[in-house]
Amino acid sequence: MAAELDNVKLYYFNYNLTDGVGEPIKLLLEDSQVRHQYIQIERTPDTWDNSFREELIASDKPYDCLPFIETQDGERYFCSGPILRFLSKKLGLLDGLSDKDVQFLDSVENLAFDFYISLAEHTVRPIVTEENRKKYITLGCRRHAARMERLYSIHDGPYALGSKVSYPDYVVYHTLYELRPILDVNKEFPNLAKLVDAIEKRPNIKEYIASRPQKNGPLEKELLKD
Repeated sequence: MAAELDNVKLYYFNYNLTDGVGEPIKLLLEDSQVRHQYIQIERTPDTWDNSFREELIASDKPYDCLPFIETQDGERYFCSGPILRFLSKKLGLLDGLSDKDVQFLDSVENLAFDFYISLAEHTVRPIVTEENRKKYITLGCRRHAARMERLYSIHDGPYALGSKVSYPDYVVYHTLYELRPILDVNKEFPNLAKLVDAIEKRPNIKEYIASRPQKNGPLEKELLKD
């Protein structure tokens, strides 16, 4: 493991409805046994808008968003997908893959984040209408799931590339985890069901899931309310 990955700091928001787009990074760190700290920021004006966000803007890397990671050497790396790829490369998870394989992973990861963001856009954001929420639950989320189902049929095995876990798998798994109240992959999407089963049987992931606080109770209410 690269020396700078010893004691990584992962920064993301402390949402009460969802673990958000920081969770796939957390899953990768746990699965790869990277020693890390998970620092969760309250998204309030005092803690974020007028404080930590302003500190980021004033830094040498003036991003104003989370998640980001800070490595042992003090470097900061921002945005969920790029962080996942960066960590995967540093951990050797991309070793031996062809350019074609990596491009495929990038495309799956990109569409997987579309899948996750669509969940937030149609259920928990203030601008959501009841009509849009119901349409997403009955149709929209299944269109995204069907797309993932097709992509996970390309290779023989439970993961996007078949037998080898890779960074988009954590994004797809996390999205499916949060959609459990309305989407039963065991009944509708057999390839995605294999992914969920394979991820949850990975020893480090299994231990982490058993110990983490469950946040999707409020999200479940949003998905299931009449």
